[in-house]
Amino acid sequence: TGHSNPVNPGNPGIGGKIMPTALGGIRVLDLSHGVAGAYCTKLLAGSGADVVKVEPPGTGEGCRRLGPFADDQPGLEQSLVHLYLNTGKKSVTLDLESAKGIELLAHPVFLDRSGQTGQVVEPALGLGGRLGPQGRRIARTLG
Repeated sequence: TGHSNPVNPGNPGIGGKIMPTALGGIRVLDLSHGVAGAYCTKLLAGSGADVVKVEPPGTGEGCRRLGPFADDQPGLEQSLVHLYLNTGKKSVTLDLESAKGIELLAHPVFLDRSGQTGQVVEPALGLGGRLGPQGRRIARTLG
């Protein structure tokens, strides 16, 4: 029908009418590693959240190396587990081992669909008290 849903582009609605989503308008930075975190943020994306997966440069997130692989050919873009768990997400590469990467995480800038800078209320890390060495370093830098 030519209508698009700015809140959830994958949800054209019924009869061309935009259908609201439970988490429409919410943006989530996915800093998780492994299947559990990726699945959780997949559920958030499926409920309408705008999920942005943050991956390290070069290797990407670990799920990219989990089989099975498309056409039985291992590769960073071939993991069916990764493709399934990251459906509906955007992805960025960010080196959290560098000062610049930590600075970008501390002060994210988002562009809306028109290219205008979006509003960032306050960066927050939902780490639940379970910080690895990298997480403690990021929390210390941000705090």
